[in-house]
Amino acid sequence: MFSPYYLTRFPLWKFLKQPVFTADSQVVLDPYRFWRKHQVELLERCLMINCASGDVRRD
Repeated sequence: MFSPYYLTRFPLWKFLKQPVFTADSQVVLDPYRFWRKHQVELLERCLMINCASGDVRRD
């Protein structure tokens, strides 16, 4: 779990800068759970980006 590849890709600054005392956001204190949440959010953002090419098929 703590390989050099994992440590270089973990969003440490985003983890440390979480808003703690706000009602509109949920704080995740477990680094593994935060990492999974970050990956899901990144995937959702990537899927929302429009493709530059016109060959977009959805089956």
